[in-house]
Amino acid sequence: MKTSKIILGIVAITIFACSTKKNATSSSTKTDSYDTQLTAIKGRYADVTVEELKLGHSVSTGACTNCHGQKDVKGYTEESLFKILDNMAKKAEISDKEKQALVRYCVAVRATNTK
Repeated sequence: MKTSKIILGIVAITIFACSTKKNATSSSTKTDSYDTQLTAIKGRYADVTVEELKLGHSVSTGACTNCHGQKDVKGYTEESLFKILDNMAKKAEISDKEKQALVRYCVAVRATNTK
């Protein structure tokens, strides 16, 4: 019985330690991604910030995904996004600031993934 508890404790600690490392790496990778996106669209939107890109990502994975599921944001042009958001913003209850952030985030993703 005592041996089982020790083994169970070791397994739990190992699982926790591994998942903590994954989260730290994932977070660092996402920050690098935002920096890359920021650089990619600075020419189009000189005043864009990492915080705005994070807000756009949050809206995309929140309000948009709640109704439509996860979409590939690279498939939308800037013009089509504005048309869609003019229709959807009221239903989705997103502010003008969130609309702007979402468009900029989608443009940034597209800019960093187009070749």
